[in-house]
Amino acid sequence: MRLQAVQRASRNQGFTLIELMVIIAVIGIIATFAIPGLNNAKKRTNETSAVASLRTISKAQIQHRNRFSTFATVAELQSNGYIDTTFADAQKSGYQFVDDQVPTNASWAVSAQPINPGTTGDRYFYINTSGVIRHRDGAPAGPGDSAVD
Repeated sequence: MRLQAVQRASRNQGFTLIELMVIIAVIGIIATFAIPGLNNAKKRTNETSAVASLRTISKAQIQHRNRFSTFATVAELQSNGYIDTTFADAQKSGYQFVDDQVPTNASWAVSAQPINPGTTGDRYFYINTSGVIRHRDGAPAGPGDSAVD
């Protein structure tokens, strides 16, 4: 008698294969809806960081020109201590920062391009001596594109 009770109790413990498959299916469905939302949030965060970085570069350009009477490249701004070391390789938060023209004592221009378009960001950004940040979806931005709000 006692052996039969123990055997019944052990059979009632744990999950059946069907129950485990249902749980895995539910987790898969939840992941299907959650992962794209997380990826979009990451892209928006990278884009916000790129805009903030361009504002920092613009302020650093003004400081550099006041001190040296000329504007500088992104690499020169970093090596002279005007922007932090996260720009050491001209990349930050999934964006590549590129000098669009050789800086002079009168002008400069920098663009921010997603390193992996569609993955690290959708929008391209541009800023120049005017200090206005411009953007375009899916293609490099320039001075004629819409300003960032």
